[in-house]
Amino acid sequence: MSEEKREIKDTTEIRKRWMAKLRDEKRAHKEFHEQATAAEKQYAAKEDWERKNGNMYPSLWSIVNTTHAALYSRPARPDVRKRNVDVMDGIDKQIAQMIERALNFTQDTTDFDPESHAAVNDFFVSGLGQAKIEMDVETEEVPVINPVSGQPIMDGEEPLTQTKVSRRSMRLVYFHRARFHWEPTTTWRQCSWVAFDHYMGHEQFEKQFGVEIPADARLKEQGSTYSTDKNKTAAENYEPQYCVHEVWDKESRKVMFFCEQYPDLIEERDDPLQLEDFFPCPRPMLANCSAEEVLPKPDYVYIRDLIRLINTYSRRIANLTTNIKDVGFYDASFVELAKVTGAEDGTRIPIKDLVQRLNSSNTRVDTGAVLVEMDNTSKAAVIMNLMEQRERAKMQLDEAIGISDITRGTTDPNETASAQRIKNQWANVRLAPRLNQIAQFFRNSFRIMAEILCQSFEPEQIAQMTGVEVSPEMQQVMQSDALRMYAVDIETDSTIAQDDTLEREQRNETSKTVAEMLQQMVPAMQAGQLPAGLAKALMLFTVRTTKYGREFEDEINQLPDTMQQLQGLQQQVQQGQEQGMQLQQQLQEAQGQLQQVNQQQEKRENVKTQSDAQEKQASTVKQFAEAQRIQSETRQREMFPAVGM
Repeated sequence: MSEEKREIKDTTEIRKRWMAKLRDEKRAHKEFHEQATAAEKQYAAKEDWERKNGNMYPSLWSIVNTTHAALYSRPARPDVRKRNVDVMDGIDKQIAQMIERALNFTQDTTDFDPESHAAVNDFFVSGLGQAKIEMDVETEEVPVINPVSGQPIMDGEEPLTQTKVSRRSMRLVYFHRARFHWEPTTTWRQCSWVAFDHYMGHEQFEKQFGVEIPADARLKEQGSTYSTDKNKTAAENYEPQYCVHEVWDKESRKVMFFCEQYPDLIEERDDPLQLEDFFPCPRPMLANCSAEEVLPKPDYVYIRDLIRLINTYSRRIANLTTNIKDVGFYDASFVELAKVTGAEDGTRIPIKDLVQRLNSSNTRVDTGAVLVEMDNTSKAAVIMNLMEQRERAKMQLDEAIGISDITRGTTDPNETASAQRIKNQWANVRLAPRLNQIAQFFRNSFRIMAEILCQSFEPEQIAQMTGVEVSPEMQQVMQSDALRMYAVDIETDSTIAQDDTLEREQRNETSKTVAEMLQQMVPAMQAGQLPAGLAKALMLFTVRTTKYGREFEDEINQLPDTMQQLQGLQQQVQQGQEQGMQLQQQLQEAQGQLQQVNQQQEKRENVKTQSDAQEKQASTVKQFAEAQRIQSETRQREMFPAVGM
């Protein structure tokens, strides 16, 4: 057997083995996917689900949206710091700043927000939320330059070219729980492979992978008719979709692509990202996961009986409300009464011989004798009773899921502020595990992005993204062991809905605490009663308990640890103050000299102004005298014309 045939056989066997693994994984996780599908239909109010289960009240939709808004109303913001801040130097600060700016740049220039919200929403609905980090690489062909002459190397008449990376970019890509597969294990640490499903049409498949699907294996085309199969997605109805499996195998550190319709491996890549943990995704957000296996369970499983009860009440209320109608009956001999229901307020309808016709019936003159209204009192009472029962069921649902009425924005005016605060605190306790999972998921996502940035991105592009020039020394630190030296985290409560008033109070409280500590500690340190190192430790211990304390940590860490350092700092401050006083004195002297120069200049300007005025006045007098002379000569010629001849 030739090497080429053996290689083809090997890749074909690899494909078959992985296809079998994916089928086994689907069987192992079948129960979860069935539960998740039921939860998604309840949440999305599918038409077939409504007809079968009577989904009349959007309980799950309300719960998910409330929890989502409470725990992830804003995108997480990265926070990068060196782990050992006491030994931080200039390069360390630049690297931390560069990584943080690059992560913020990626968030702002990609669809990070909608992709992250989709993953979190999946977590609340189906119990599993997942996304992966993808790196896109753009290349260009550039001439090969001769290092000696500096001119392009020619290949005949054309220059010899080489492929060069022109741009790299990262992005967070959301994957629905049905498009994500993982090895069934007891813990996530033991998971050795994950897989992602990509759906694409025939043309996109061949363009992306450069291979052609055999004619007998191609999916049937719809032609010009759009399919209306409700079991398919809109994309599948528009065009047949091929499911391409992307498998990341940690043991071989390879990435493989294959699909059902192609008989061989579509593509196989060696470790493309060079990540320490290999996987391009963090541990997914998993709800209600037991300690026995990595298998989530939707919240809907625990509350579906209450939701069905609420739906039963809602359906009965709707049916009874439909039956309550303003319906009446009247004597057929009074045909004019048919106009009553359509008449406006204040209308009087004439009826011929009305009194005689009523008296002939041996009853008092009353419309009730000829007009009967349907009594809906009993039905209305049943509706009110059902509404009360539904409210009780909704309260039980809120208690089961852990969302207090204060989280929903409702309140009882008879409750005290302490009672509302206690309910809100207990709601936060119930929701804290979910918030921690969301924070951990995005923290790990940012760490993967930071590792890709340090390992794969060119210094020129990093400078364009962050405004920080990457020196050779910085690049060496980044590519050696950056993630062990720098802690990539997310800002505290950066995903929670912001309360402007509470945030302002917390900032003011933190500033007040720091100011009071400085007022008390600085005199004690100057008097030698409090060691500088102890004062610094006390300040760090205090500010770290506040929400915004991390913003003070860098500055506090730069304070001196010993009295000698403090005295040296005080001497520097005193020298600076003395130099400032000297500069201020020199400035005052220069201002005095300038004032004298200005006064002399002002005198010269005044003298010049007076001289100009006198010169102008003399010119005016001269012009007046000249005018008088001309006028006198004119008069003389007029009086003695002969003499003039």
